[in-house]
Amino acid sequence: MSRSEEIKVNITSHATHRGLEKSMTLNRRYVKRPTKLTVTDGTEEIAAKTETKSPKITHILIESSAEPAPSKSPVIEETPDLPPMKNPYQAAIDARKKQKEQKTDIAISSKALKDAAIKKALAEMEVAKEEKIAERVILKEMQADKKVEKKAKKSEKEVRHFKKHKVGRILLAFATSAACVIALAAIVKVNLPNISVKVAAVQTGVDASYPSYTPRDFAIHDVYTNGSTVIIQFDGPEDATFTISEEKSSWDSSALLTNYVKGAYGTTYDTIREQGITIYVNHSNAAWVNNGIFYRITAEPGVLSKKQIKNIVGSL
Repeated sequence: MSRSEEIKVNITSHATHRGLEKSMTLNRRYVKRPTKLTVTDGTEEIAAKTETKSPKITHILIESSAEPAPSKSPVIEETPDLPPMKNPYQAAIDARKKQKEQKTDIAISSKALKDAAIKKALAEMEVAKEEKIAERVILKEMQADKKVEKKAKKSEKEVRHFKKHKVGRILLAFATSAACVIALAAIVKVNLPNISVKVAAVQTGVDASYPSYTPRDFAIHDVYTNGSTVIIQFDGPEDATFTISEEKSSWDSSALLTNYVKGAYGTTYDTIREQGITIYVNHSNAAWVNNGIFYRITAEPGVLSKKQIKNIVGSL
């Protein structure tokens, strides 16, 4: 064969190695690279390139630059362990790691954006709230100012009106005062007899009363007591007068007739009835009992009529 030809020598690992041994390598990244093997035979040199395809078969390419030498068993150094192979799934693992990191970054960034949006919204709400409060305060102040202005205008008008009608107001005040005094006097005049009778009733222990009917042209003159009797005196025209006497008594109409009427009036009396009450009348005098009280009307003949006596009895 010529020098330019390549000679392949297939030599099994069993023929070239002294025997299989367990690898002592702890980290395959630091294993030596495969080296060139040189076969020396006299003046000829053969460069052998090892090309590894499998752990058991080694292909040696020998380039010959001279005449082929007699076949001899070449001396081959021990083949070192192969470097670690790259994990075919490492790229996928790295891609997943990157994708996870990107998702984490996206989640963090979205959360940060959400927090920022919430803070911004809260700040805007606070600003809006403060603006509303300020508007309300300003509105209240304006309303208060308007009320003050209205009151001031009203007071000015009242002052002007008062000054203009000062004399009329004074006269009106006097007239009102006079009317009040007159009304008070009338009330006192009407109620004074009742008050006087109540005072006399307290003093005597008699449940005395004042008649709501008074004959025309007559008016109360005095209220006084005589022992256990309350006496009310009325005065009329031309010195006419009559009295009403009230005292406690346990008599009935029959006892009154026996014990008083026959003795005081004799046989000249009339018996009349008013509201279930028996009244004994003698000219302008009268006597009756009601609710444990003995009543008497004493007057000069002709001062009172029977009708007036009946009205007085009915009003007591």
